Amino acid sequence: IYGSSTLVGNIDADGDVDVDSSVVAGGVESSGNDITVTGGSDIYGDVVAQSGTNIDIDGGSVVYGDVVGYDGDVDLDSVTVTGHVYADSGDFVCNNVTVGPSEDGCGYSPRDPGDY
Repeated sequence: IYGSSTLVGNIDADGDVDVDSSVVAGGVESSGNDITVTGGSDIYGDVVAQSGTNIDIDGGSVVYGDVVGYDGDVDLDSVTVTGHVYADSGDFVCNNVTVGPSEDGCGYSPRDPGDY
């Protein structure tokens, strides 16, 4: 989804997902290799990557829900996540983020993906 698009509903894909400068009025889930959210995009739901899928969110984007990575990298750069991040701590990379209801920064400890 590119170029100031708006999608009303969820994205549920078996392949890679790229959201750039757009709004998703729902969640994003994929079992592809990558979920990429850039360009100040807004996701009004959870971003869920199935096993082995990487998540890369940056560029001032906002996720109004949780970010969940099962056995894949979760890389957040200049992002706000209003919910929680569920990822293995060794797979979580963050830079200039606000995470969780208490608006923690990169000192945030991600939750176990099995608890999602």
